[in-house]
Amino acid sequence: MAMDTTALSHQMFDQLFRQNKRQLFIVAFSYVRDEDVAQDIVNDSFMSLWERRESIEPTNLKAYLFRVVKNNCLHSVSYTHLRAHETSLHLV
Repeated sequence: MAMDTTALSHQMFDQLFRQNKRQLFIVAFSYVRDEDVAQDIVNDSFMSLWERRESIEPTNLKAYLFRVVKNNCLHSVSYTHLRAHETSLHLV
């Protein structure tokens, strides 16, 4: 059976998910220190990949996913920090 190399196939996506979800979770957790948030970030990152599957070349999807997870973590951490800062300003 030939694999579709012009876009991310269901089979490629499933394999990528099974092989990388745990490692991506560990990376996400190292940034956010919250299991639920880390899992959400990983799930959102895979969802983003799936939604963009037609425009992403399947040459290095693992690196793409790790970058998306890292960026989502940094965004989450900065948002959480900003919200905590705003909350502390309201308490003063």
